[in-house]
Amino acid sequence: MKRNWEVIRDILSDIENDNLEDRINSLPDNEQEIYLRHLELLVDCSYVIGVDIDFYNAGYRLNLDCPRLSMEGYDFKNVLQDKKTLE
Repeated sequence: MKRNWEVIRDILSDIENDNLEDRINSLPDNEQEIYLRHLELLVDCSYVIGVDIDFYNAGYRLNLDCPRLSMEGYDFKNVLQDKKTLE
């Protein structure tokens, strides 16, 4: 998987707007895994809390326990809003 900054921005916005579960459920299967893999990256960095993801050969297990951004997550989201950061 290649890291996709647009997907990361979308995830951070979806969490901030309390729309994460709806977004995940609305994605086609091929886009859903990409979205969840990027969400996993954000969880691993502690930018997102209240989310637990485990991937298996046959799929994944997702537990959303009041997903939210950490203080670092909000700071990261603000940095990403400056497009020059990613160029």
